[in-house]
Amino acid sequence: MPLCGVGLYFDNPNSTPAAQCRSYCGYSVNPKDLDAIGTSEWLSANGVLVKRIPNTRAVTCDFPYRNAWSFVLSVLRIYPAARAQQLMPGPADGSGCASVELYMPRAPLHKLTFAFPQENFEHFKIPAAAAAATETTDAAGSGGSRGGGDTKTASKAKNKKQ
Repeated sequence: MPLCGVGLYFDNPNSTPAAQCRSYCGYSVNPKDLDAIGTSEWLSANGVLVKRIPNTRAVTCDFPYRNAWSFVLSVLRIYPAARAQQLMPGPADGSGCASVELYMPRAPLHKLTFAFPQENFEHFKIPAAAAAATETTDAAGSGGSRGGGDTKTASKAKNKKQ
């Protein structure tokens, strides 16, 4: 899988106040390339968490990337359809992510992929320490990806609006 941006979204902005919506962003990194950018210990010491996400069954939808408006239009088209089809189950306690977005606007792919995990919810939870820290400040967080093999995602977490 080529390097791509990853966004994990934990809350539904239609039912959660904007100031309380939680999301993480980062990059998908092939595990064999991790040595080239530093060890997990070094990254963790610098506020970045590297987390392995196993292959996960997910419903996916691709949206073509044409320009910056593709980011806006994709959200307006994909999420209403996903809610109508009940594709964002997440764990019953609401602690896992509702969606994963993979951003691949550069050649050769030119697309945005939306993934709605249907299993392995424990790998998409906000770590307890990070969840507590994001209430008052920025914290290191986790990221995730679905795809054709185990991937690692390096990310910094922020309690930010979606």
